[in-house]
Parts: sequence; structure tokens; C-alpha cells
Amino acid sequence: MELLQLLSETGIIEVDDCVRFALLSYLPYINYRDVLHRDISACDKTAHDSRVGSGNAKYLLNYIGRRVVSVAKAEKLRRKYSVVPEFLGAASDERMRVYEQYIDKAFGNLRLKNLRIVNDKELSLQFSAITVELDDSHAFVAFGGTDLSVEGWKEDFLGICTYPTLAQKYAASYLSATSAKYSKITIGGHSKGGNLAVYAAMNCKAHVEKRIDRVYSFDGQGFMQKDLLNESFSGIKERIIRILPKDSIVGRLMYCDAPFMCVESAFGGVFQHDLLAWQVENGSFVKTSDTESSCALGGAINAVAEMLNEEDRKRLIEAAFGVLYKCGDSFDVIINKKQKVIQEFFRLNKKDRLIVLKVASNVLKCKAFGKFMLSTVFYYGSYMKKHTESDLKEQDADKRVGIGKNELNVERSV
Repeated sequence: MELLQLLSETGIIEVDDCVRFALLSYLPYINYRDVLHRDISACDKTAHDSRVGSGNAKYLLNYIGRRVVSVAKAEKLRRKYSVVPEFLGAASDERMRVYEQYIDKAFGNLRLKNLRIVNDKELSLQFSAITVELDDSHAFVAFGGTDLSVEGWKEDFLGICTYPTLAQKYAASYLSATSAKYSKITIGGHSKGGNLAVYAAMNCKAHVEKRIDRVYSFDGQGFMQKDLLNESFSGIKERIIRILPKDSIVGRLMYCDAPFMCVESAFGGVFQHDLLAWQVENGSFVKTSDTESSCALGGAINAVAEMLNEEDRKRLIEAAFGVLYKCGDSFDVIINKKQKVIQEFFRLNKKDRLIVLKVASNVLKCKAFGKFMLSTVFYYGSYMKKHTESDLKEQDADKRVGIGKNELNVERSV
């Protein structure tokens, strides 16, 4: 059964450590702006941070659970059925609400500490982390994955030509600072958060590294091969636990010479990246074998990255994300500006256009890419058909009870 469905249909379930820490790794995706009633806005170059001190998680997460009670129905449906957040990492509002309510029930006695959220467009930096105090001596440090911001995704791709990235430096610094009082530390993250967890474990202070129990990377990307040829990686390699959906692409990007476990997902194609869609049975993820298409496509993308010299990699990233920045600051905006994206692409200088086209053509040549995209399109089509039918039923129900358009125009409130 899909993890999120299991959380919504049952009471508190007994889960193993992998599922438990996967759930806690999703904490950085929560919209803490609504919880704290304060503006955690984009930070300037000094990279101020917004912190939650030692707080009671039950109080905090109960507060979160009420934030979606009064929402304009049109907005709610748009967010509920938008697949953009699921593809990019964080789940849609409706899925997050189910997650938040379960976390409140299952982990409400835990304490959340040292929330840090930093977004800086000029520095191409998007970073988030939170510490969960499991008991007086044991903490779980969760690093956030990429959100919908363009700067977050640009930073992900900078990993092919920049080491360390600014977010990786922040992760190592955060881990050393937040873990001072604990004799046992577990680290984890989903997507980019998994990459940050591994980097932080590799590069934190020696007295912190000795206390690290395990490092969880849930479909997190790896590193360029040359960046793993050091003692710091070999020192933590045996403590890394990698978990990937069977058709993973993100978790196949770059390299991480540590074993991994493949799991089943209720979603298809790129949407398998959504951790809340992974299948669970008897409190554990359902294991499976990885697919040839996933291996082939991941290998093709990595080969293209290796094919370019460092200067061309940088040109590729600056050109591609320069186009995106001109269309919006976040992907939920850009997704509706496809024509402008094309126009801005053709405004690139000739050399930049050729590099982008060279990379795109090499990926498209991979047979696995076609198979992967068919899986994505098939899943998306069935997903939208299912929820379109649900929308129509809901509209009919609204008509029967006499709900008018004006009554649905309600602002979000807590």
C-alpha cells in the first residue's frame, strides 16, 4: 500500500527505522511560514536564518494541521491536483496535510529544534534543515530537499562542476553546530537532502563524525567521481543507507559508491521521486529490483556530464537557468510559460544554444529515455483522469447542497 494512503486510512502504525526516518526526513518540506506566523523570506547575502528554538512538536504540528481548514476551493483543487510539486520533491498541499496530521499523531511527543531556512537567489542557495530530538542523547538531523525555487534546482546542477556547493557547506556547518549535546546522531534527507546528509557526514568535525550512527539518503543524488576519492567518504561509507524507487532518476544522478535498496512506488515515471508514494507492507518498504531503463538512463545522463569539460558544464547551467530565471522564480510559475521559455532559449547566444542542444540530443538518444517518458505520461494521464472524475462528482455534490461561487471565495487562514 502507498505510504501516504496507509497513513491516512489507519491509526498509528509500527514501522521500521527506514520508514520512520523517511517520514521524519520530510519535515523540512512543511510550510513553517504558516506555523510561525512570521515571514521567513528570501535572505540577503548575509544569509540570516529563522530558527525555532526547543519547541513541543505536538503543539507545533497541531498548529500546522489547522492551516488548511479554510481555503478557497478553486485554490485547493489547483494545488491538490497539481503534479508539479510531486515531481519536484515536496508533495501537494493535500498530500502534505495528510502527512502533517499523521506526524502529529505518531511523533507528537518529539521536540523540534534549530529550524533553518535560507533562500538566496544571488548566491544560488536554497537550504533547509531541522533537528528532531528523539531522546536526551539521540537526535535525527533532517536536511530538506529542493523546493520549487529556480535557485534550488540551479544549485543541484551546480554539483556537476562545483564542489562543495554552498548548501553542502551549510549542511556540514549545521550538523556540527546542532549535534553538540548528543552522543548518538542519525542524519537523513530526501532528494537533495540525502546528498546534503552524506556530504555533512563526510565533512563535519571529527568529534561529530564519531557519533554518527547512520546516514539515510532517500533518492538523493550523488557526487562527481573525483569528489569521492578521499578518506572522508570511505570513513562513513558503511553507515550510508540509500533507498531508491525502482525507476529512480534523481538517485542515479552522479555517483555514490554505497549499496542501495530499491523499493516499489505507487506512482510511475518521474513521479516515483515522491517518497510518500513508496509502497509499505508490514511496516517496511516493499523491496524490489531496479530496472534496466533506470540504470541506462542514469548512466546516459552521467556520461553526458562527464563528456563536457568543466567550463562547458558551467556554461550549460548558466545558460539553461538564465532562461528559466527570465520566466519566473519558481517552477509552479514557469510551468505555465512554456512559450516564453522557448523564446528565451532562442535568445541565447549561439555557443550556449549549441551546448544545451548537444546535451539534450545525447540524452534523447538513450532508448531508456523514451520508455521512461512513456511511463511518466501514462501515469500522468491516469492520475488526471482519476481526479477529473473526482472533481466532477464534487461539483455535482456542491450543486446539490447549493454552494455558490461567492461562498467559495475564502482566503487562507488558520
